[in-house]
Amino acid sequence: MEPVCLVEPVPSSGALRVNPAALGLLRGLTRPLHVLAVFGPCGTGKSFLMDRLAGQGEGFPCSPGIWVWCLPHPTQPDQALVLLDTEGFTEEEGDETKLSRLFLLNVLLSSVFVYNTRSEGDPQRQLDRLTYVRDLPRVVRVRDECSWENSFLLSSVLPDFVWCLRDVSPDPCLDEVLEATAHELDSALSSPQDSEDSPSNCIERLFPCQKLFQFCSPRADGGHGERFQEQMGRFKDYALSRSPKTMVGNRLVDGAFLADFLERVVDLLSRDEPVLLSELCNDLQMERVVPLQASRPALPVLAKVAPGTAQPGAMEEPMCLIENSPDGELQLNQRALALLQSVRQPVVVVAIAGLYRTGKSYLLNRLAGKDRGGFSLGSTIQSHTKGIWMWCLPHPCRAGHTLVLLDTEGLGDVEKGNVKNDAWIFTLAVLLSSTLVYNSLGTIDQCALEKLHYVTELTERIKMKAAGRGGRQEGEDSAEFVRFFPAFVWAVRDFALQLELDGREITEDEYLENALKPREGQPEKLDLPKKYLRQYFPSRKCFVFDRPAPRRDLARLDELPEAALSPDFLEPAQHFCSYIHQHAGTKTLPGGHVVTGTLLGNLAVTYVDAIRSGAVPCMESAVLALAQIENSAAVGEAVAVYKEQLGRRAALPTETVQELLEVHAQCEREALRAFMARAFKDDDRLFQGELMVRPLAPAPGVMG
Repeated sequence: MEPVCLVEPVPSSGALRVNPAALGLLRGLTRPLHVLAVFGPCGTGKSFLMDRLAGQGEGFPCSPGIWVWCLPHPTQPDQALVLLDTEGFTEEEGDETKLSRLFLLNVLLSSVFVYNTRSEGDPQRQLDRLTYVRDLPRVVRVRDECSWENSFLLSSVLPDFVWCLRDVSPDPCLDEVLEATAHELDSALSSPQDSEDSPSNCIERLFPCQKLFQFCSPRADGGHGERFQEQMGRFKDYALSRSPKTMVGNRLVDGAFLADFLERVVDLLSRDEPVLLSELCNDLQMERVVPLQASRPALPVLAKVAPGTAQPGAMEEPMCLIENSPDGELQLNQRALALLQSVRQPVVVVAIAGLYRTGKSYLLNRLAGKDRGGFSLGSTIQSHTKGIWMWCLPHPCRAGHTLVLLDTEGLGDVEKGNVKNDAWIFTLAVLLSSTLVYNSLGTIDQCALEKLHYVTELTERIKMKAAGRGGRQEGEDSAEFVRFFPAFVWAVRDFALQLELDGREITEDEYLENALKPREGQPEKLDLPKKYLRQYFPSRKCFVFDRPAPRRDLARLDELPEAALSPDFLEPAQHFCSYIHQHAGTKTLPGGHVVTGTLLGNLAVTYVDAIRSGAVPCMESAVLALAQIENSAAVGEAVAVYKEQLGRRAALPTETVQELLEVHAQCEREALRAFMARAFKDDDRLFQGELMVRPLAPAPGVMG
């Protein structure tokens, strides 16, 4: 497609309207989106920069509003690339309301936000021209809470901030200039003269990832622009390798969701109403839930097959993945691990945690579409599930995805000898899942919250950075936790109260949010579970369930037919299953890399090994370890692709050296494409460099 106008200003009024034709194009994009937006002063070459990202000579027109260009992603075949080009602002006073709204839309829609300016005098002045950033905390909130938490939570959902400084004077020491860019950005963002709400301080406080690129003029070097091309290549590689677009709860975004989100935000801005991201995203997700059917459809279950012929990841019944010995020692079940690592599809990981004897296993069996069998249920006062059990099933709603259900050992068992064991089980559920279900009985009261004290210990049991790297402060670490923690669902079982507050009916979500409000005059240490639930899990959902059957039948619950279950349990249970199937996100790693079963198994190994050694699991170290494993495998796959392609082309006539070199180049490009499809976190191109120095040369005797 060619670029089309997505958002245009209404003449004379300054309002914005959305182009329905452009929305239709977005809704046709079913893959996850990688969205790059550019914003900046007039005449700084924004459209030229975006055309280079698109790989086109000319594309974007210099026209008012926001223009969109949808393209296949050049290096990530499972994603679509969406480029947004926005009209520039001038030094003279103009319609500041319109420009502020255009800026807000750029930030909210993008996964990478590019601020483009010319190199004119003091770099600090260039940043301070972005005055519209001050409107972000005022107009956009993650939740409807007017407290210090808003800026903190915003930093977990905003895009990468990339500053492109154009027409920098050419420097003969190009590498030294490139190495100095980070220092210039740090200097511009930490000027001691800045006021607290200066644009520089707002950028530093709100955007978690900041990067600076400097470009000389394309006409430098006597008109050939070799230096500009090298700088553009670095920028393009960085911009296209960043995370795909996610919303609150780290949910990947497709075109239909982005189109609906844009329409709602433009409407809210036109009415000068705040944009409440959690509420807006939840509303949009609920609208996309498939209506409940009269009977619950069963999840497809893999049939028995002869040994050795089962598809990778096929599981007829759950298996223990992480075993818990009587003395509290955790270890991996190698058979279950090998099965998990055989799953090459992306995984949606739903883990359930909670006190023992609260019906966690039964709820997971409902998610799996199993009325009988599945996760084993206990009927006595003793904890039944030990360790963490796993069930891999075809996802009922997403083709090409595997649903991984994790049933965790009940917390608070009085017979346990190791009191720290529960905290590690809860921590592993958080680290491995993309959606965490917390299961409890009765009501969400102070007692229930105190039993969820494990959430207050997460910062003691998980760290983001390896020792000696970055020296980040506690608040910054917390922002990173929020960015990559799972979505949180509270399932309240055997709930017998009316959902009413101050004489009016309330929703389940309102019930949860009211329970998590801090109590006035209460010491903060007594409200820590509330604080950390709000702080670490901005994406929250609540479901309440009546008792599934009379007390006398609970001991044989897995034997009861559907007709014997309480309708007051069945309806919310169907609603819960439908919501989880539709909205539980694919597991991703920092940087947006989609996790397969292979990667999930390697993550489990890394985390359990750290716990067994007495260390604290480190997310950065885990990702780096996975990068080593995956990138080494990517190199091996790329070499195999090269040899395969060369073998196919060997029969073609190659009578000259030039023809032979062309065949080699074609095979090399295919190998590089295979490497890029699997590799991740190869920021320094070490593995790509290893691939390029491998002996990828034509085999003797090919030419002739």
